[in-house]
Amino acid sequence: MVVELPTRIKNICGLRYGQLIVVSFSHTEKGSSYWVCKCDCGNTKTIKAESLKSQNTKSCGCFQKANRHLFKFKDLTGQKFGKLLVIRQVGYTNTSKPRSKWECKCDCENLVIKVGENLTGGHTKSCGCYNKESIIKRCRKDISGRKFGLLTVVEYSHTIGKTSFWKCVCECNSIRILPRCNLISGCTKSCGCQHNLKGEKSHNYNHNLTPEERIIKRNTPENREWEKSVKIRDNFTCQISGQRGGKLCSHHLDGYNWCKEKRLDINNGITLCEKVHKLFHRLYGKKNNTLEQFLDFKQKYQNTNYE
Repeated sequence: MVVELPTRIKNICGLRYGQLIVVSFSHTEKGSSYWVCKCDCGNTKTIKAESLKSQNTKSCGCFQKANRHLFKFKDLTGQKFGKLLVIRQVGYTNTSKPRSKWECKCDCENLVIKVGENLTGGHTKSCGCYNKESIIKRCRKDISGRKFGLLTVVEYSHTIGKTSFWKCVCECNSIRILPRCNLISGCTKSCGCQHNLKGEKSHNYNHNLTPEERIIKRNTPENREWEKSVKIRDNFTCQISGQRGGKLCSHHLDGYNWCKEKRLDINNGITLCEKVHKLFHRLYGKKNNTLEQFLDFKQKYQNTNYE
């Protein structure tokens, strides 16, 4: 298939560049023209026009392959670079500019092939074991004896990938194997027992609040237990809309702020969904609420669609 040459591109068919003769136009790509060239060795290759004109490309690659022995490389035999001892040269890289390849023996007894420039430039210092050792050393930085929350680190356990695991003893005497990163970051502070603690022993307990403030904010274990009991009795169902589950509130029929004797009376509570609860307080306010207000509200809004 003959490709038509665009008028703005100069025709270089028949011209010679080194061992290459331009045979025909191939295509354009990103503003550059590409030409089909035939090498003196018989191979055909598509090459960028700029590479031909600048003399960067003079053959299909056969010249470098045939004359690699003419390239001068410094003999690295017997020299040591990091953990690698150079044993012998084993060839060249298959690139436009050949680079010598050397067989090396690492301190860990592994035999590897490395490029000479990488050795002399300091880019390669081992067979790869050095990086692994560095990662393990960094991950296994000793944290024995340190305390994180309720956990005390006893000893190193094992490493998976880049994560080290440590044996820890909790204040409840439970033993856990935990990742170092979770301990250092504070993500893990106990064996799990902390989540079951209540009152002053809970990690969420605010020691700055007075008993009076806790009662006002309803931030007491007794009140939380009351809220849970009301929802369980009502089968986690809003008694106005009929919604089951979702965001539910335990509402005091006779207001929490004034009816102190009924604050923890389960019969003074009713389960409402969040939308219904907000609607009630928008209509009747947030203080001094009464049972009569709720009965009036229930008569008006029972089974109303709140979607």
